[in-house]
Amino acid sequence: MKSLEMSSKLASWKAKSLSQAGKMVLIKSVAQSIPVYQMSNFLLPKRICPKLDAIVRRFWWKMDPNEEKEHFLALRSWQTIFQPKNRGGLGFRKFADFNKALVTGASWTWQDVIKCAKIIKAGICFNVSTHTAINIWEDPWIPSIQDFTPKPPNNLNPQWPILVRDLIESANQWNLELLNQMFSTEVVHEIRKIQIPVEVEPSKPFWGPSKSGKFTTKSAFKTITQGSECNDPEDELVGKRI
Repeated sequence: MKSLEMSSKLASWKAKSLSQAGKMVLIKSVAQSIPVYQMSNFLLPKRICPKLDAIVRRFWWKMDPNEEKEHFLALRSWQTIFQPKNRGGLGFRKFADFNKALVTGASWTWQDVIKCAKIIKAGICFNVSTHTAINIWEDPWIPSIQDFTPKPPNNLNPQWPILVRDLIESANQWNLELLNQMFSTEVVHEIRKIQIPVEVEPSKPFWGPSKSGKFTTKSAFKTITQGSECNDPEDELVGKRI
């Protein structure tokens, strides 16, 4: 089992002689890479990922990851440590989230595809075209705003169009007067960044979180973690000796 392999690997590193910087390098480069092959092929059982997280957590805060009863002092919330560095964390990956990101890009079973459908839906955006029926308020079509879909105003005018193609004038230009009526200044600014194709072509989906429009595990992981919380029961023990 990968949890035993990881635990043995961490224990063999003699954590007593390692600095926190040394531990961080080993966790990211080795420990969190051990189960990557399995996590790329299928979703691990729900009970496995928390065990893997716990092994890494014990190694980070104390000495022997095999000794579950050993006392240690957690100085920071594990939820905080899992955050990216630009958000005050250390950039550790939560195994369940990383597993979902890997499987989303290389699903081998329909069950895994279905389980990852929410992740796929959260990252899909559509190219704007003059001949496709993209719904303004329901479909994702603005890649630079949250959820890629604008929120309708409280005073929604029933006379306003409901399709994106109706916001485009005959010369393949945005109808700025209509945009200013329907959307906030910030959203109008983002819509104007979208280039309207000159030639008639179908509206194709692309991966919004990535600048290239192509799916990457890194962007999928970011999509998952942006709206997720660790909700780990051990977070309640922060600052307490257990």
